[in-house]
Amino acid sequence: MKWLKKYSILILLLGWLSYIIIEKTINNYRLKKYGIVCKGVIQNKKYIGGKGTINLGYYFKTQKGEFFNGETNNENYNIGDSIYILYLKSNPDINASKTFIDKY
Repeated sequence: MKWLKKYSILILLLGWLSYIIIEKTINNYRLKKYGIVCKGVIQNKKYIGGKGTINLGYYFKTQKGEFFNGETNNENYNIGDSIYILYLKSNPDINASKTFIDKY
């Protein structure tokens, strides 16, 4: 039992990281299978780090007329360009670029 106390923080940290990785994988699968396609608009573009990573922010409108935001990386778009988005009808906060999900 002494080892459990000693490594409890490490065990909790690894469990939390595993949950994050699994959750993203499950959400990407759900988007691929059940996602609704809509058109979004690129609203900002940021260059991150020295490796040339490009972070793109977009917004889109759901079938209910609500607006949501999302982000994607390393796609060749400029501010104001249209982009196809997949989102879950049950939770539009779960969304991604269709190009990203198609590659997944």
